[in-house]
Amino acid sequence: AGGGGISCWFSDMTMSGLDVFDGAADQGGGLHMYTCTGSISESAIHDNEAMTAGGMQSRDATLDLLNNSITSNYAEWGGGGYYCWDSTVTNFETNDISGNTVYDCDDYVMYNCEDAACRNCNGC
Repeated sequence: AGGGGISCWFSDMTMSGLDVFDGAADQGGGLHMYTCTGSISESAIHDNEAMTAGGMQSRDATLDLLNNSITSNYAEWGGGGYYCWDSTVTNFETNDISGNTVYDCDDYVMYNCEDAACRNCNGC
């Protein structure tokens, strides 16, 4: 199952000021977003674990990710902090995506994602 902390399926969402920690799941230890539209801002996603995407995973989503801290998460593969899969990230700015542990990838992985250049980010 996806989203040890929060799982979002087929919905519009706006999340701000979250502290998502100690989640565990197969995909997206902290957050799992599937076919969602919305934004996550001013949030901390830390100390989560998953087989794929320790901190958060988006799939077929359209998101704004602004001023978040995605740190100290663990995954077996697919991005220790953030795994973006077939998604559009229209605003990906001023995030701290660092200090995540993963067996075979980096802090974040973009797989077939549009507009996902991390601007003014730490760890990207």
